[in-house]
Amino acid sequence: MKKNARDKLKDRRTAAKQSDRRCDVKGCDRRTYDLTALCSKHLRARQRTSHPKVARGLPRSAWTKGGNTSALALSQQWLELNPPPSPILQAVQQILSPGTASGLLRDELEWHRNERSAYRERSGGVKVDYSPLGRLTTLLAVTVYCLEREREFPGDTLEIFRALALLRMRQRPPLFRGERIKTKDINTTARRELAHRINVGCGPYLTEAANLILAARAEAAAQMFKDTPITEPKDPEAERQQYPERFELFQPRKLMTDGPATGFYLPDGPPYWRRKPATRPEKSAALRKPRESFTEYLNNYLNHNPSYVNGRRWVGPRV
Repeated sequence: MKKNARDKLKDRRTAAKQSDRRCDVKGCDRRTYDLTALCSKHLRARQRTSHPKVARGLPRSAWTKGGNTSALALSQQWLELNPPPSPILQAVQQILSPGTASGLLRDELEWHRNERSAYRERSGGVKVDYSPLGRLTTLLAVTVYCLEREREFPGDTLEIFRALALLRMRQRPPLFRGERIKTKDINTTARRELAHRINVGCGPYLTEAANLILAARAEAAAQMFKDTPITEPKDPEAERQQYPERFELFQPRKLMTDGPATGFYLPDGPPYWRRKPATRPEKSAALRKPRESFTEYLNNYLNHNPSYVNGRRWVGPRV
């Protein structure tokens, strides 16, 4: 009897479960999941970030913390000095239009355009800029952060994180109606489609601008190191003679050479074997108790311990 496609797939899955195939990720010794070449852990990571080795997402604090040296601050300064052309701002607006998007992405974009999803302010009282320039600043900051750490974000991880950062500029929709805590996760297909939109619309501009920002930052750091004067190491003896008041309270420890062993550093003062032991006040003769012998101690213990009867350990009545 000829097998159909469903029976063939069932046979393949049965053979895959019986085989001892391991995950293709280097260093992972888990068994593969179903018909894939990855284990369940790395398969979930690939679905979330498009690469099996990148298991965690990119938090917003990664590219916003750091004050004036953060990726967000550098992107804002760059866009103030070099305003983006109008076609790039129009492309950012077209990215979020739900006109030709698929069903899953259309739901995300419609919620993104809803007024209820807007943040009044983020942590620290920072207001969110929902203009095309503000969204472009967010995309550029994520690009700068990821390109600065290329080894941590291989493959298409950068594009996925740009899409996630753009969608998370607004609040996530509730899991069901009336829910206040649990929210819906961003669908894998929707985030990949949005990442493709961003890459087609303004991907080359973001990459070029991020490379220019990183080059300017490296040049400024090199110039700072170049302008810093290199001082010669100071002579401690000459400094001690020139500034004796600096060494009055902090005397260097001396090497012990006249004791029973050498090589120990001790503070100034008499060595420990020359110091007099502390004297304790002697007790009066009335308070002293005569020390009992071992036989007296043993008899006293056996007579007063309830587990012993007549010098023998009590183990219970005879049966």
